Amino acid sequence: MMTARRWWMAGMGTVAFAAIAVLLCVWLLPDRSDSDCTTVRELIEFNQHHNETLAANSDPNKETQLSDYEAWAAQLGTYATKITDPQLAPHAKAVADLASQTTTVVKESRDEAAQTLEPGPPPSAQKYAQVAVQFRNEIGALDKACPA
Repeated sequence: MMTARRWWMAGMGTVAFAAIAVLLCVWLLPDRSDSDCTTVRELIEFNQHHNETLAANSDPNKETQLSDYEAWAAQLGTYATKITDPQLAPHAKAVADLASQTTTVVKESRDEAAQTLEPGPPPSAQKYAQVAVQFRNEIGALDKACPA
C-alpha cells in the first residue's frame, strides 16, 4: 500500500513529466507563429491595397510610375524577409521575387512599346502574363495557409 508521501511524489512526478512534455512539444514542433501569419496577412493586404490604388488611378493616358512598382516590390521583399516559418517563407520569397520580375517586365514592356510603331501588345506581354499567374498562385498559397 502506498503511503501519502509516495502518492504525493508520484503526483508531482506526473505533473513534472507533463510539464516537460508540453515544453518539448512547444519547443520542438514546427512553429507556425501567429506573428508569421500576421506578417503574411500584412503582405497580402499591402498587395491588395496596391492593386486597388492602381485600379482607382487607371487613367488610360497616365501610366503608373515605375517607381511605384519598385516601391511595391521592395515592400513585399521587406515583408518576405520577416517570415521565417518553413511552410510560409518559400511562398513569401516567391511573391517578392515575382514582384521584382513584374517590375522588370513592366520596364521592358514600356521600352518595347516606345521602340515600335506596331499595334498590339509588345512581346513582353506574354512574359508579364506568366509572371502574373505565378504571383497569384503564390499569394493564394499564403492566403490559404493564413486565412483572414
